[in-house]
Amino acid sequence: MLPRSHRLAAKASVALVDLRDQPLVSLPGDSRTRRLIDSTAASARLDLKHVVVVSLFTTMLGLVRAGIGIAIAPKSGVAGLLGRELKAVPLRGKPLVRDLGIVALRGREPTIAAAALMTLIKQSWNRDS
Repeated sequence: MLPRSHRLAAKASVALVDLRDQPLVSLPGDSRTRRLIDSTAASARLDLKHVVVVSLFTTMLGLVRAGIGIAIAPKSGVAGLLGRELKAVPLRGKPLVRDLGIVALRGREPTIAAAALMTLIKQSWNRDS
C-alpha cells in the first residue's frame, strides 16, 4: 500500500527488493503477517526498514496516507479501506501466503449462529482468493 503520488505507485507490481530502502509502516514483529514478511525478506537477504509499528490496519493506512512510509498488508486486511489517496500494488514473485483455519469441537454440532458465521467466512475467503 502506498500513496498514489509515490514513485512505485506507477508500477503494475513491485518486487520485495524494490522495498529495500523504503520506510515501512508495519505490524508488530510477533504477528503472523510480519513474521512471514520478515522471513521472506531474510531468505532474500534483504533488510527492510520498519520505521513505525502499529497493531491495526486502519492505523497503518492512516500513516501511509500521511506519507510516513509504505506498507505490506494482506489484500483481505485492507479491502475497502484504501480510498482515493492510496494504491495497492501487488508484490511480484513467490506469493506471501498464510494458512487460516476454523477450530471446532469434535463430536459437537456448532450453534446455528456459529455455523452461519463459518459459512460466511468460507464464502468470503473463497470469493477473495
